Amino acid sequence: MEYTEPEKQLIVADGSKLWVYTPRLKQVIVGEMAGGASTPFLFLAGKGDLRKGFEVEVEEFGLLARPDGVWKAGQPHRLSLKPREAQAGFQQMWLEVDPQSFRITGFEYTDPLGNRSRMRFVEIREGAALPASVFQFQAPQGVEVLRLPGAGSPGR
Repeated sequence: MEYTEPEKQLIVADGSKLWVYTPRLKQVIVGEMAGGASTPFLFLAGKGDLRKGFEVEVEEFGLLARPDGVWKAGQPHRLSLKPREAQAGFQQMWLEVDPQSFRITGFEYTDPLGNRSRMRFVEIREGAALPASVFQFQAPQGVEVLRLPGAGSPGR
């Protein structure tokens, strides 16, 4: 996943490790995805458990798109997910779900400092064949590698 705004950032996950690279800071943070924590990225990687890990509340019911141009038509359902146990990486997250297909179309979370990150998913292709190299990250030379507790060697 690559961010372009408000700051360029690259997030790569292989199912066991997560890399967050910020070119401006010349820094990559490496962390383990295993262990049962319910971080936002674990959830997106299919390792989270909604019922077990979160209190889920519908904040807003979406509406199906209508050809007559009705106001708010085509808006997603918005779900609030609060972790049942305190998490190191975030306080709360929200999912936006298409009211027709029930695909996740957006994701937002608040970190412990109150910063809010928002992602929108476009051109979603399910079942697309991707090479394993897409899920690996090699830290560029001269980049500081910060390992969260339990993380393995830099860049791998």
